[in-house]
Amino acid sequence: MEPSIFDIIGPVMVGPSSSHTAACVRIGRCVRSILGAQPASATVRFGGSFTTTYTGHGSDRAIAAGLLGLAPDEPAINNSLALAKEHALQLQIVPDESLPGELPVQVIAERDGKKVDVLAESLGGGMIAIRRINDVQVDLQGEGFTVLVEHIDHPGVIAHACGAIAETGINIGSTTCRRHERGGKALLVLELDQPVTAETLNKLRRLPDVTDVALLAPMAEASDTGV
Repeated sequence: MEPSIFDIIGPVMVGPSSSHTAACVRIGRCVRSILGAQPASATVRFGGSFTTTYTGHGSDRAIAAGLLGLAPDEPAINNSLALAKEHALQLQIVPDESLPGELPVQVIAERDGKKVDVLAESLGGGMIAIRRINDVQVDLQGEGFTVLVEHIDHPGVIAHACGAIAETGINIGSTTCRRHERGGKALLVLELDQPVTAETLNKLRRLPDVTDVALLAPMAEASDTGV
């Protein structure tokens, strides 16, 4: 496959480094999507070379911007730490050399009693990979429409979830299911060829044994918040 212009020059963004800035915005936005709202509090752990560069490269501002719903090309990123305070987002930044990977970022975010723990990694050029969601190992790059269905590992859940998507005429490109143990918590990852509606997501939430549903959509050009 021939490289795209995006692959050659990187993403349109605010910041000195696509791997340290644009990627962190994307990671923050993914965490916000998985949580389902802007967090009330978030602890961000920067590993690898992030531990010494996150301030100079604006990675801390980038993560805050993503959690607020800003896109990588928005000038407000430069003021995102102040915006976080204005929007009641308590943010703690912690360098952590124990995290695996060259440019890893762990974000633990909470709101209204719900907590998500996401481990991600910057791959360069603004690209990212989500390596873990809570206790479940995954491998997501957030390039397409991805539905995450958290559920109890009981017979029929996967079939019912896939059926609910198929009824809308949306094609499922791939499915992956990871579980902690038989009969325990599990995560179904559905990568779709088309966008899914809020009505379909709510239908998934109402399925037996489904405990939560989240949508990871491709990066939008505009902010998804009022900031």
